[in-house]
Amino acid sequence: MPMCSIKALHHIRNQYPTPEHINEGENTAPSKRLGALYPYYDKV
Repeated sequence: MPMCSIKALHHIRNQYPTPEHINEGENTAPSKRLGALYPYYDKV
């Protein structure tokens, strides 16, 4: 995993008090955020 991706994940995580707060809607669900960072991400 590239360091820039790790930093991006940390940045997203640090914006919210708990993991439950990260999922604000259809476009911000964790799987959508991962898909934006990793084009080959596939939620199975």
